[in-house]
Amino acid sequence: MDGVSTVYARLNASIGRASAGGNIYYGFGHGHLGLTQSAATGRIICDLIMGSAPAVDIEPFKPQRFRN
Repeated sequence: MDGVSTVYARLNASIGRASAGGNIYYGFGHGHLGLTQSAATGRIICDLIMGSAPAVDIEPFKPQRFRN
């Protein structure tokens, strides 16, 4: 193993803004697909920072999904 790969059991990455507010955004947990999904994740994070609606629904990817 060359390094640590972060991946969740359901293979859904965490993408979104920290619930604590501020300027903290997440985009991790892509596992072995990180390189190929990095551009799309970057675009989503950019949209969130700019206050635009992302082109895809990010509800399944929000870090807050683990609260329940």
